[in-house]
Amino acid sequence: MKIHFTKKEYRQLLDMVFLADWVASAHREDDSSPYETLREKIYAHAKDFAFDDLIVYDKGMEQHCETARFEEQGVMRLIMEYEADVAQRNGL
Repeated sequence: MKIHFTKKEYRQLLDMVFLADWVASAHREDDSSPYETLREKIYAHAKDFAFDDLIVYDKGMEQHCETARFEEQGVMRLIMEYEADVAQRNGL
């Protein structure tokens, strides 16, 4: 199966994958993610879409990783907004 994405769609997919993986693994103590293999497959195409300033391959970790620039472009803001909303709803 092949799926074709526009550059804009792929950029949105990067955010979605990051957010989903964060929700699934941020609470884990062992740094493992049940979605690691899928995340890696998607991140591996970042260079093809000219997003190699957002996702880079880390040879030491043998996987693709988000750059600080990626996190600065809004995805962490979404996480902070979510956490603030949850804290407010729980009276924290």
